[in-house]
Amino acid sequence: VRNRFLGNFRQSWIRSQCRVRNRFLGNFRQSWIRSQCRVRNRFLGNFRQSWIRSQCRVRNRFLGNFRQSWIRSQCWVTIRILGNFRQSRI
Repeated sequence: VRNRFLGNFRQSWIRSQCRVRNRFLGNFRQSWIRSQCRVRNRFLGNFRQSWIRSQCRVRNRFLGNFRQSWIRSQCWVTIRILGNFRQSRI
């Protein structure tokens, strides 16, 4: 019983550590990509477009399920439309 309890405790502890680490890495990565976008946007001047694109990339890399990929493809469509609209307006 003790071993089983210790085993479960150890497993859950490791799992929780992984979660914490992943959350930290995820946040770090997100903010890094966002800051990169800001730098890029200072030159391009379309913050919203790149921010949406970076959010899609981040979400998809970490969650990687069908729904997120669908959202990403929707974002690409939106960005393409926005990009075309912007170009034609200019």
